[in-house]
Amino acid sequence: MDSQELFDRLAVLNFGLEGVAGLNFASRIYSEDPQDTGVPGFRIGFKIEKDTSSTINKAEIRIYNLSSNSRSLAENKDNIIELFAGYGKEPKLLFRGNPSRVISTIGGPDSVTTFEVGDGLKSFQNSRVDVSFKQGTPAKDIFQTLTNTMGLARGEQKGIPEKAFSGGLSLSGPVRDHMNYLTDKMDLEWSVQNGALQILPKGKATDQAAFLLSAETGLIGSPNKKDKGLEVVSLLQPDINPGRTVEIQSKFVNGQFRVEKVSHEGDTADTAWFTRIEIA
Repeated sequence: MDSQELFDRLAVLNFGLEGVAGLNFASRIYSEDPQDTGVPGFRIGFKIEKDTSSTINKAEIRIYNLSSNSRSLAENKDNIIELFAGYGKEPKLLFRGNPSRVISTIGGPDSVTTFEVGDGLKSFQNSRVDVSFKQGTPAKDIFQTLTNTMGLARGEQKGIPEKAFSGGLSLSGPVRDHMNYLTDKMDLEWSVQNGALQILPKGKATDQAAFLLSAETGLIGSPNKKDKGLEVVSLLQPDINPGRTVEIQSKFVNGQFRVEKVSHEGDTADTAWFTRIEIA
């Protein structure tokens, strides 16, 4: 990672209704000129927590000095919130979800709009099912029906047993309860990652290629021991999500590990711009 990538930070916040062009705010604004170095845009800050459990991943996203009209539009509880972040002119999706609360405060010359966001929050809270599956229905088809009912994209779903339910199956009630029951019964785990439903065998990694973390790619220091596994600190890494494999190359620790938890923190007008990763 060269020096330009280390310091040329960019964040982009989008919000609006699903399927409708929303509002877009960038921390640096570029023209169509490929040589344009950009001019300051909006200050954007964030704290994000993701893990491999079926509980909701959460984010707190702050943007400064929106217009009064934009602040009003931001407070629509039906919005989809998307945060992109990274380096250079190509930020990557860092978080996508539904707002649980949006607050705007004004102090001195600045206003701050804070979004508290849950990944798949509405689907998790509101999705219900009342359906029966005939004898011999493959388990993967049942999970596809539940994914569709939640209105989520299909993320990586692997390790689902081929066996069918010999006596058929009837499901009624909150989808999350049935997902918990079925995945536990089949020794699987499920989570929502950036609006996509992910299913993996318990303790196993996704099929994505291992993400290399070294001093050259942003690793800061060496991994530290935790109660369970290790904690790694890096420059911001939007491509690292729970369940992915990372390959660590450091002075004291080397090898491949599964990501259990990811925390992103950044502020385009401050020093924070890093990722903490818990691995096992």
